Amino acid sequence: MDERIALEPWLPWPVLMGLAALAVAAPLWTYRASGRVEDRRLRHTLVGLRAAALLALLALFTRPIGIAVEETSDRSQLVVLVDRSRSMRTPDAPGGMRRDEAANGLLRAEKPLLDELAKLFAFEVCGFGETLEDGPLRPEAHADATGIGPALEDVWRRKRTGRLAAVVLVTDGIHNKGVAPRDAARPYVQARTPIHAIVVGSSRPTAAMRDLALTDLGAPASVDQGNSFEARATIEATAANGQAIKVTCKFGGQLVGIKHVVAASDRHAEVVSFDVPARTKGVFPLEVEVAPVPGEPTHNNALRTEVSVTSRKLQVLLLEGAMRWEATFLRRALAEDPAISLVVGYAQDPLTQAELARPGVLEGMDVVIVGDVPFAHVPPRLAASLPDLVARREDAAVSGRGLLLTGGSRALSGGGWQRSPIAALLPVVLADAPAFAEGELAAVPTHEGQAHYALQLAKDRAESIALWARMPPLLDAERPARTKPTASVLLRAGEIGLLTTAAYGRGRVGVLASASTWRWSMSDVPDVRRAHRLFWRQLVLWLAGRDDAEQGRMWLSVDPSQGLFLRGDSVAIRLHAVDGRWQPLPTATVALTCEAPGGAGGAPLALAWDEAIGAFVAKLDLERVGEYRFAATAEHGGKPLGEDALVLSVRQRDPIETAHTNARPDELAALAQRTRGRMVELAGAPALLRSLRELATTQPQRFERRRELWDKDWVLFVLALLLGAEWLLRKRAGLS
Repeated sequence: MDERIALEPWLPWPVLMGLAALAVAAPLWTYRASGRVEDRRLRHTLVGLRAAALLALLALFTRPIGIAVEETSDRSQLVVLVDRSRSMRTPDAPGGMRRDEAANGLLRAEKPLLDELAKLFAFEVCGFGETLEDGPLRPEAHADATGIGPALEDVWRRKRTGRLAAVVLVTDGIHNKGVAPRDAARPYVQARTPIHAIVVGSSRPTAAMRDLALTDLGAPASVDQGNSFEARATIEATAANGQAIKVTCKFGGQLVGIKHVVAASDRHAEVVSFDVPARTKGVFPLEVEVAPVPGEPTHNNALRTEVSVTSRKLQVLLLEGAMRWEATFLRRALAEDPAISLVVGYAQDPLTQAELARPGVLEGMDVVIVGDVPFAHVPPRLAASLPDLVARREDAAVSGRGLLLTGGSRALSGGGWQRSPIAALLPVVLADAPAFAEGELAAVPTHEGQAHYALQLAKDRAESIALWARMPPLLDAERPARTKPTASVLLRAGEIGLLTTAAYGRGRVGVLASASTWRWSMSDVPDVRRAHRLFWRQLVLWLAGRDDAEQGRMWLSVDPSQGLFLRGDSVAIRLHAVDGRWQPLPTATVALTCEAPGGAGGAPLALAWDEAIGAFVAKLDLERVGEYRFAATAEHGGKPLGEDALVLSVRQRDPIETAHTNARPDELAALAQRTRGRMVELAGAPALLRSLRELATTQPQRFERRRELWDKDWVLFVLALLLGAEWLLRKRAGLS
C-alpha cells in the first residue's frame, strides 16, 4: 500500500504565503509596539504561541488529504449482449431460421469456448431489448423495441466493476429506442474498450420475409352528402420485387374500385388513391384490402374505418384568372367557415381547364363566383352550364343556386362578358367598353341594402349602418351601362352601383363591380376585419338561397380531420353551433356522448367553449382498439339546432420494432470501428470469440482511498491549546 498526503488549497498559493508571512509578523509587531512585556524570553514565547495558532488556522486552508493507493489483481470483464427484441423473430438467418434461434444456436454450439472464457474473465451473458435485462437470458425474442445505446450505457454504469476487456453484441443492428449507440460508445472509446458485433440476419429482404401490408388508410371522418372524398391507402411490400398487387376499395359494402400496382423493389412503398362518392346520408364503413400472395402473413392485408356522410355544406366555386389580392382575401373569408366548401380554379391553368371541361362540372355546386377572368378563357362546357345552374332547381325543397361576377381589369366589360350568353342573366347591362372609376370610393348601403340580409353586419340595423360608415373606401369600380328594371342596387359609391342583385329563374345573380373589398380585411379595426368576412359569407348564403336568419344548425368535426387513428392518439371533438347568419352560438345548450369500444351505451363528455375556433370542444385519448361512436344534440332559445353523429376507428399501433426488419451491418461496422472492435457475420463468430482469449489479463488494478485530515476534532483541540497557553502566560504576567 502506498500512502501519501496531498494538499488541495482553498486559496491560491501566493495568497496563502502572504497570509503566512502576515501571521508571523503581526504578533511580533503587536508585542513589540505595546512595550508592556520587558522579559525578552516571555515576549518571544507569546509571539511564538500567537503565530503558531494563526499558522495552524491558516494550514486548514491548504486542505491536507491523506491518499492510500491499493493494487489488486482481479480478472478483467467480458460481457456478451444478446438482442431479445421482436425483430430477431425474422426468419432470414441461415437455413431459414429465425434470428433469435440462430443466436441461441451460436451460444449452444460455442458453449465449450464460452466456458473457457468464463474461466479467463469475469464473464457474463445478458439479454437486452429496450434496455439491459437482468436475470437469466430469455430463450425467445420478446421486446417491442431495441435500445443498443441504452444497453451499452447500462453495461458501463452498472455491470463494470473493474477493467472491462470488451463487449460483444449479438444483434441484427436495428436500433430504435433511447440514446444513439455512437453516443453511448464514448466512454468505451476513451477507455479503449472494444465493442465487437456479430450481425444476425440479412440486410436485404428474403423470400421468407415476403409481406404485403396496408400500413395506413387516410380518409376524412365526415364528408358532405353528394360530394366525393379521397381514400389514400399506404401499401408497403417487402421481398416482393416485381410482384403485381391488387388493391380493392369498398364503401358501405359497395365496390368503389380496383387498382393494380407493381412492387418496384424489395422495399416498396406506395400510396394508392380512390375517389369515393358519398351519395347517401349516414355512417358507412370504408374498407381497403390487398390481395394476399402465397406464404405471406395476412393479418395486415386490410384496413377499415368509418366515414360519416352528413348534410351538404355549401359548395362554392371561385374561378379566377390569376392570384390577386381580392381573390386571396375572399378565399380566406370563405375558407374559415366550416359550413362552406370552397373550390378555387384558375382558368389559365391546364389542370384547372381540364377539370372544368369535364361533364357535370357544376353538379352539386351552389354558388359560382367569377373573378378577373375574360369570358373567352372560361371552358365552353362550364359557360354553357351556368344558365341552367342559376335558373333551374331540381327540387323545390333544395336551396337555390347563385352566380356572382366581380370586378377587375379583365372582368365584366373588360373581359367581354357583355357579349356573352351570360349577359342575359346579369342584373345590369354592361357597357360596350369598360369605364373605370378610381380613387377612394366609399361603399354606402342604399335604403334597400340597409335591410338586405347580405349587408347586415350587426344584429341591430343602426349599428350595421354605423359599421358601414367605418369601412375603408374601395379603390376601383366599373360603371355599368344601366341597371335592369328587376334588379336591386344594394351598395353605391356616389352614382355607381357597386353591388347589384336580382332573381333569375329559381336562382339569384349579382354583380360586384369592384375588386378591392380586400381593403376591409386590412383594416386596423377588428370589427371592420370581421365585417369583411361576414359580408362575403352572407352574400354567398344569399346567393344560395340560405338567408333564413332564424334557422341555425349544428354539426360535429374532429381534429385532426381523419377517421382512422392509432391506439393512444389524442383527438379533439368539436361541436359547432351557429345561427342563421352562421355566427357561433356560445350560449347554445349542447350535449355530446361517446360510446367507447366494448362500452354499453354512450357516456357524456364535458364540452368547453373555445373562443378561438368558435365551437364547443371535448378532448379525448383513444385508449381502446375499435370504434368510438359520438352523438350530439344542440338547441338555442328552446329551438333545436339539430343532431349529428360521428364514428372514429382506432387500430392497434404497430410496434416500431417490426416496421423495418432488415439487418443493419453497416451501422454495426461503424460502431465496431469507432471502438477498435470487429464486426463479423454468424460464420465468423467462433473465430471472433477465440480471439478474445488474448484479452484476458490479471493486470493490477489501482484503487485510491482518500480521507480528509483537516476536518478533525483534534485540529480544533490544537488551536484551543495554543490560544489557551498564550492566555495563561499573559495572565501570569499581568497582561490580561
